[in-house]
Amino acid sequence: KKSYPITFSSDEPIKRQTWSGWYNEILGHDKGEVRTARLENGLTILVNHDPNQRAGRLESWAIDGGRGTGEIRFGTTDFARSINQEVDDETLQGVSVGYQVHEYQRVADACPEDDEDEDYMGTYRAVDWEPYEASLTPIEADIHSGVGRTAAPDPKIPTYPVRFLA
Repeated sequence: KKSYPITFSSDEPIKRQTWSGWYNEILGHDKGEVRTARLENGLTILVNHDPNQRAGRLESWAIDGGRGTGEIRFGTTDFARSINQEVDDETLQGVSVGYQVHEYQRVADACPEDDEDEDYMGTYRAVDWEPYEASLTPIEADIHSGVGRTAAPDPKIPTYPVRFLA
């Protein structure tokens, strides 16, 4: 079975929106910041974070260099095969991680100009978080994540993509 390299997370600051304002969130990737039990068991690969749209499994993984990477293998259902075809056709390349944060720490602002916005609540680093699933999606929050995106981020790409709360 063919496998595909992916990046499912990175430590790039992502803008998050809440009812009371917005903040920059950084998913920590240092030793001890990511709970790996679910990774060790093989994360399910979904489509658009929908548990009824299973496409495959994450077979191997690594947390290194500020990124979560791995290899995915597609399932054998008709749905999984159709998603695999979209990946092969390069019409579905985005990857998003579904996760729970257990602890944040306030850190230096990712962008000092953000302080000028009265709705800005700060920059927070998830120092204890747990991936639950990874999803193939046409609109990924983190532009450094995706199928085949395992190299270091391009410094010419902006580092403030938008991620909204579900």
